[in-house]
Amino acid sequence: MFPFDMSQDDNDNKPEFNEKSYKFTVNEGGKGAFVGSIKAVDLDQTVGFNRISFSILNGSFASFIIQTVLEPPGYRGEIRVDPDSELDFESNRTHFEMWVEAADLEQKKAQVLVEVDVLDVNDERPEFTPVSPMAVKENTTLTDAVGKFLAHDKDTNHSLIYELVSVKCRCSGSFQSCNWFILDPTGEIRVNPDSTVDYEECDQAEVEAQVVDEYTEKGENSSQTTGKILINIEDINDNAPVFSPINDVSFVVSESANRGTAVEEVTATDRDSGVNRVITFEVTEVRFEDTFNVTTSENLLFNVRNTQQDDKYVGIIQPTTTLDVTLKGKYLVTVRATDTGGLWSAIVLEIFTIDESYKVELEFRLPVAEVEAKRAEITSTLFAATRATVDIISVESTTDETSRASGRTTMIVYFVYSNGTALTSDKVEVMLSDPQHSVELAALGLDSIGGTTVNPPPEDPLSYILFGVVGGLVIVLTVLATSLMCNRRK
Repeated sequence: MFPFDMSQDDNDNKPEFNEKSYKFTVNEGGKGAFVGSIKAVDLDQTVGFNRISFSILNGSFASFIIQTVLEPPGYRGEIRVDPDSELDFESNRTHFEMWVEAADLEQKKAQVLVEVDVLDVNDERPEFTPVSPMAVKENTTLTDAVGKFLAHDKDTNHSLIYELVSVKCRCSGSFQSCNWFILDPTGEIRVNPDSTVDYEECDQAEVEAQVVDEYTEKGENSSQTTGKILINIEDINDNAPVFSPINDVSFVVSESANRGTAVEEVTATDRDSGVNRVITFEVTEVRFEDTFNVTTSENLLFNVRNTQQDDKYVGIIQPTTTLDVTLKGKYLVTVRATDTGGLWSAIVLEIFTIDESYKVELEFRLPVAEVEAKRAEITSTLFAATRATVDIISVESTTDETSRASGRTTMIVYFVYSNGTALTSDKVEVMLSDPQHSVELAALGLDSIGGTTVNPPPEDPLSYILFGVVGGLVIVLTVLATSLMCNRRK
């Protein structure tokens, strides 16, 4: 208690503030931070009557406290942030209107409005805003941005820059580091001018970035998590079909090659996807080169039947008409493979002719029906003897009237090897005359090759015995007759 004498003065004055109202600002986040001072005086002369105390009536929402300090000729009220409270500019309460009361000992009072604005301190970490996947066509040469990272910062005063963390590409189903894209500090994604985006190599990319607030005053200045953007690579028709290598020699037996007969097969693939990889084959040119290397243009004697096997497209080459059996040489057939987008590539097939000079006539001493019944066995035996593909052109009754009457049959055959060479009739005759095969072929009814008789099959042993007996008797009788004639002359 302060001693005072109240007999000389009446408490007839109430406190008075030196301002009609007060306005202060304070930074967010500072516990116990000083906000501002208010002042009031009491004109009573007696110390007991002019003592003032300050209190916050309302409007502080438990965020502020006020302390009374003697400052002659009056008192000062120091407003501070409550040490147990922390102001947050990013909250919904950034402006306070408080009524502060000044009262003397006899509770004569005065009130004043104190406004406090909370100032933003850059103390919030930036955050990425999700971005939907975007698409980029392969082989693009765009210099403009193909996408952009988006981020936000709750602080009012901020400056965001973006830093590249990584670029990964999905190749063959797994992600690996690549350099297809670059990142501007503004967050814009661009195609790396030193790289080529290729769908056939990788079909998706992932760009990862970090965002940093240059104006951060308190706490971490970067986002808590990185941002990622998926970029789907779109396929364009940038690849022409590619033919698969043809290792075998192509040939055609002119006499047996009728319309629709498959003489060769080509396959091709296209690295593009979807409809861009669909391939169609066509014959664009046919020429013939004879054995003297003289080339002549021909009509389109061949066409292509298109089909597909798994992921490969197949073109089956076949004649469009009967081929000239007298031509000796090879057909030069240009085949073009074109995809849906019009890209194409071509290949020239060399199809060697097996002309009629390689035709072999086999004559059987059996009727046509029996030869046809044994056709598979005959073909197998001919292959075993020659090791060549047996191309049977026809099986018909022999045109010779005498032979036809006896039920003989002529078979027209070509013997062709996989390298495009064929056997002449003379060579076939030598091979089939080998005892290892001639006996079996004779048993199957083969009688002659191109007019040359095949060694007949061995006769029944009993026949040889009978022939021997008869021959012996003839000799004996001849000797006896000679002896009798000699005796009579004597």
